[in-house]
Amino acid sequence: QYTSGSTRAPRGVVIDAFNLLAQCRALAAAGGIDADRRILSWLPHHHDYGLVQGVLLPVCTGAVGHLMSPMAFLLRPLRWLDAIGRLGITHTGAPNFAYAACARALATNPGWQGDLRSLRSMSCGAEPIHAPTMAAFVEAFAPFGLSPGAMTPAYGMAEAVLGITAVPLGDGVSVAEGEGGVAVVSCGRPLPGLRVRVMDPESRRPCPEGGEGEIWVAGDTVARGYWRQPTLSAETFEAFDAVGEGPFLRTGDLGRLVAGELFVTGRLKDLLIVRGRNLHPQDIEWCAQAVDPALRTGYGAAFAVAGEDGDEAVLVQELDRAVPEPGPLAQAVRRAVADAFDLPLAAVVFVRSGSLPRTSSGKLQRAACREAFRAGSLAVLHVDAGGASAASAEARPLAGTETALAALWRELLRVEQVGRHDAFIALGGDSLQATLLASRIGEHFGVALGVVAGGAALDGAR
Repeated sequence: QYTSGSTRAPRGVVIDAFNLLAQCRALAAAGGIDADRRILSWLPHHHDYGLVQGVLLPVCTGAVGHLMSPMAFLLRPLRWLDAIGRLGITHTGAPNFAYAACARALATNPGWQGDLRSLRSMSCGAEPIHAPTMAAFVEAFAPFGLSPGAMTPAYGMAEAVLGITAVPLGDGVSVAEGEGGVAVVSCGRPLPGLRVRVMDPESRRPCPEGGEGEIWVAGDTVARGYWRQPTLSAETFEAFDAVGEGPFLRTGDLGRLVAGELFVTGRLKDLLIVRGRNLHPQDIEWCAQAVDPALRTGYGAAFAVAGEDGDEAVLVQELDRAVPEPGPLAQAVRRAVADAFDLPLAAVVFVRSGSLPRTSSGKLQRAACREAFRAGSLAVLHVDAGGASAASAEARPLAGTETALAALWRELLRVEQVGRHDAFIALGGDSLQATLLASRIGEHFGVALGVVAGGAALDGAR
């Protein structure tokens, strides 16, 4: 089972029947799943979330399994919730961005009617879980019978087949205050048969109660290793603590254990997870730095920050020389990243040369760059936070069809102005919104637009 993501070298995780059956038993026990339950999934089957929960869990438990096309959800997110009521679904789940999409869709469809009373569990995993998203979803759909206790945030990864922790049924969403007062959602307790520790990665000793450290996991669902990568397998799957206990899986994620509940707080790795996609910061940085010689290679940092509907990508880049008009350069960077990765940048920030934090050996400190960005302490020369580019404005007014199209763009992107030559993703759109746009255009103009399958909003969900 391959780790998901848009990386250049995906890693194959070696799992056997013992791992797989242990995972299904653990999920069934934690979720109260038996032959009387009904499971619905629209997640792609080449992802562990869609494969295990959507396909294999019904097979192992005897539950009824209903499968829905990912494209059906992307075109109209409320179809997922329509199907829950129509089929009497008891268990379903999706990444954080799907819940945000449903809440937005309801706001633009005030006449929608649904019935969510059958739900016992709506799991949320595969990407960072944001407290505002969960709260907005519960508030929006409580009038349709959604029980707050049905929300079951979870944590997992392909290296453990799928799930590692989950919130017990009926507990609902609980949060704790993290760094800077940011609300962190509880991902629940370890699934049956799994042990979770939070360790100091340097001393390899357990962190005190509530202390932040690396999440280590042991148990029957932990895979054998990575396919044909013995060195990486040993580093990841064969960790032992300071007194020789192990082996543990080193997840690379940071978290805290509070009264037995796991709160995932970040990543040791620099990997970005944006709308369920795994992105290496180096790939984004190199793409941006190839736009102009003023953007020196190795002198920029890409990272994720919490946004309204989930994590968003930010690029901070040193300027090697004075640029009289940095605005068009920032827009060019946006377009390059959007074209290469189908990724909107929440902000492009140009800073003074030599100002980004580095180690004593000269290595860029991305985590420190992120913290400086959040604290507002960067040596900023220019900030581009999105919106229509000045270069897109033209004296010639938009024609009738263009005006209608621009209105649809503004509605979906929530921007005040759209120019003739603006790029959808560069203005903050993503593949989910692009699919919704195609549907809206079809309805407005009475045409059928083809949509490329695959869904970058899903590519890399884990």
